[in-house]
Amino acid sequence: MRWMMIFPFGAIAVSAAAREVAVIKPTANLNTPNSVYLEFDSYRYRRASKSHLVEAMYLQIKPSARFDFGIDRVHTDNSASAQTYWNLRYVLSPETERTPGLTVGAFAIASGAHPTFYLVSTRTLPHGALHAGIYLQRNQLGWGVAYQQPIPLGVKAVVEYYRQPGGERLLSLCLTRPVRAHVSVSVYATANDCTH
Repeated sequence: MRWMMIFPFGAIAVSAAAREVAVIKPTANLNTPNSVYLEFDSYRYRRASKSHLVEAMYLQIKPSARFDFGIDRVHTDNSASAQTYWNLRYVLSPETERTPGLTVGAFAIASGAHPTFYLVSTRTLPHGALHAGIYLQRNQLGWGVAYQQPIPLGVKAVVEYYRQPGGERLLSLCLTRPVRAHVSVSVYATANDCTH
């Protein structure tokens, strides 16, 4: 097993509300209703001793507090065209004082692709929030956990571990800071074990 690191050039988000993900995976947080989220990513990763540039755009539409859907457009320098994926998320039960929030959804929905379905729970703690979920893709299970916490200077820090249904593992750290009312900048690093 070999681990690789992914470092982005930057992620810029323009939104009236946050995208409801820890670093990579969804949360069970409620949406800000009638809001739109737009994010641009550019990062480089290494696989099989080659470096690849990925540029992505994520558009998430939140018509209600419980439901959102989106389009992810991803282009890598080793493919001729960008790939487009859909995602859906529905909060089954919002978090209460006694119970964690629970959400279901799917991502990587596209013609010829194998979507991933998930069930994620979120619990707010005294100093942050804990997210845990299970993921199903082509009869294979995966799981993930994440912890997010505000730190000084208005920065939100998130640590996430995700074991994909195919067995690949990712460990991520993300720091996000608002720079204007509806604009934030994120920097993240991901370590990924290259099993293929």
